[in-house]
Amino acid sequence: MAENVETQSQPLFDEQPEEEETFSFEEFQQQQQKRKRPRTLLTILIILLVIILAAGGWLYWRSTRRASISYTQAYVTTGNIVQQISATGPVQAKATYNLNFTTSGQVNQINVKVGDQVKAGQTLATITPTNSQQNSSSQTTLTAPANATVAAINGYVGTSVGSGNSNSNGSGNASGSNAFIVLTDTSSLQIVAQVNESDIGNVKVGQPAQFTVAAYPNNTFQATVASINIIGQSSSGVVTYPVTLNVTMSSLNNIHLLPLMTATTNITTQQQNNVLRVPSAALTFSTTALQNGYLNRAALRNLRNGAAGQQGNTDANQQGTTGSSSSTTGKRGIVLELQNGVLTPVMVTTGLSDGQYTQIISGLNEGDQVVTNATGGNATQNTTTGQQRNGGFGGGGGGFGGGGFRNGGGGGNGGGRGQ
Repeated sequence: MAENVETQSQPLFDEQPEEEETFSFEEFQQQQQKRKRPRTLLTILIILLVIILAAGGWLYWRSTRRASISYTQAYVTTGNIVQQISATGPVQAKATYNLNFTTSGQVNQINVKVGDQVKAGQTLATITPTNSQQNSSSQTTLTAPANATVAAINGYVGTSVGSGNSNSNGSGNASGSNAFIVLTDTSSLQIVAQVNESDIGNVKVGQPAQFTVAAYPNNTFQATVASINIIGQSSSGVVTYPVTLNVTMSSLNNIHLLPLMTATTNITTQQQNNVLRVPSAALTFSTTALQNGYLNRAALRNLRNGAAGQQGNTDANQQGTTGSSSSTTGKRGIVLELQNGVLTPVMVTTGLSDGQYTQIISGLNEGDQVVTNATGGNATQNTTTGQQRNGGFGGGGGGFGGGGFRNGGGGGNGGGRGQ
């Protein structure tokens, strides 16, 4: 009996340690996990902080670094500068003749067709009068008043026509809806171009012009300003003035222009031949360079002050000699030269400009190079940004000082630079 009790109690004794071991291991794991969580979170935060600092540093370095700048240069050359204004208008014949019979009757003969060249006095058509009384041949016969081209025939044999008046005009309008036969004299042509009111003050009689028409786009023809109509025309708030140009017939080279073709004209208002010139972009680049921080603001100010002082002394000397103030031709401008990798401002006097090129009266010589554009770097058109970046050029200001200015600090336009 005792053995049975001992045997049955043995499992109870063996199970007690197993329960204690299982509980201790789970508790140990939970404690370890609690200890690891703060460490893992701290590690993640440190990694994120490092990434943020690295990204911020890279972005700051990228925004503040100055990449290499490439400058585009152009030579000072000798050439022509032509200033023109554009206008359009119809081609017109020298004269248009609207012809009618002077008595009523029935057309019995038409001797011409549209496009025929006729001579003065040539018979064009005849009629049989409707009344029985005697009619002269001048009343029943239609003749050409001048050498011309048949532009329109408004009738046919058998048509009854009434009496009407014949007339001629220089409008070149060949419609002639009320005329039996219309003739146009195309031995000479004109263009009536509508010139904008902002340009009309520059147009003068005798000025040369060039024009094109859509029918012959690859051909350019010549004309001359013949007259300017002082009575303007207003359309949709735009005021224009009719300007008549005589076409240079020899420039047509056997090309037949027809009345009412639209001519696109370029009237030459001013022209300078064989003068020094630079691309007009060179005169605007100095502003861009200043805004982008490529050019030192103090250097530009010193150059302008030096040029102003020189101009004042020149005017005073001339007034003392002649007793009157001098009138300078042209305007002052600033171009930039690249000297030893540094942009150097140069004061110039400019003349005529056609938009693409500008005349240089003084300040440069043929063969000099001027900067017209820049690529690379932190180029921007924002003035504020450019002003902020100018601080980085403080040490470079010395490169523009002293005799570096041609018009300042005694540099002037000397040294063979002036014209």
